[in-house]
Parts: sequence; structure tokens; C-alpha cells
Amino acid sequence: MNKKYKNTILHSLLVGLIAAIVIVISGWLSIKAWVVFFAWANYFLHNCNMKKSFKMLIAFFIGIFIALLGNYLIVYLKTLIAQPSFDLYVTAFVVFWIATLLIFLEIIEGWEEFIAATFLGTVLYFASEATITTIFSKLFIPLLIGIFAGYITIISREKLTKILN
Repeated sequence: MNKKYKNTILHSLLVGLIAAIVIVISGWLSIKAWVVFFAWANYFLHNCNMKKSFKMLIAFFIGIFIALLGNYLIVYLKTLIAQPSFDLYVTAFVVFWIATLLIFLEIIEGWEEFIAATFLGTVLYFASEATITTIFSKLFIPLLIGIFAGYITIISREKLTKILN
């Protein structure tokens, strides 16, 4: 069997095993596995680097926090206006300001590559249906597990490559 083919099969099985372990841990902790896999994928998008991964995590939480505030503002403005026909426009108004604020973060030196992660943080917030009291369990813990899964993937693949070579 071709060495490259054999190595690819073994690496694939290793990642499959880590993914299965993530599912089991997610089940044990009663957390959404998709959030873990989201962070795991983003670990690779940020060059498999722990320092960048934690900046990414901070960016996610900036987006999550801004989305949380935006959600409260949407609810507040909708109750103020009390016209269901304006709900769409209220939401559009708040989203306009959220997007504007997230792009304005480019002013921070070296932050440009993390702007997308702030937007993804807002998506995480709304997709997870987290609340102020559930953000830690629904988002923070799964995101940390996902980054750890990415880190373990790199370390274990490096070890496996050394063994195979």
C-alpha cells in the first residue's frame, strides 16, 4: 500500500475518533455538539495557533455580547413602538448598528483578521438561542472544547506522523 495513502487513512481515522469523542463529551455535558465543531473548524481557519484561537474566542464573545445587547434593544424598541408592522424595520435598524460597530473594530491594531469572528459570534448567539444566563453553558464551554479538540488534533496528528515515519 502506498505510504501516503496509508498515512491519510490513519490520519482520517484519528480525526474521526476525535470527532466521536467530541460527540460523547457533548452528550455527557448536554451541550450542542455543533458549537464544538464550529470552534474546532475555526481553530483550523486561524492557522492552528493557540494564541490566535484565544483571540478568535475573544472575538466570538465580543460578537456574542454585542448580539445580546442588540437583542435586548430590538425587544425594547418593539415594545416602545408596539406596531408589529414595524418589527422588521426595528430589527434592520439594530442590525445596521451592530454591523457598523463590528466593522469599526478594525480600528484596533492587528484586529482585522478577527472581524469575521465577531460576526460569527453574533451568528452563534442567535443560532444557539442563548440568554444571558445560558451563554456560559451554551457557548463558552462548547467553544473551549472545540478549540481544545483542534489543538489535540494537531498534536496527535504530529505524533502519529512521527510514528509512521
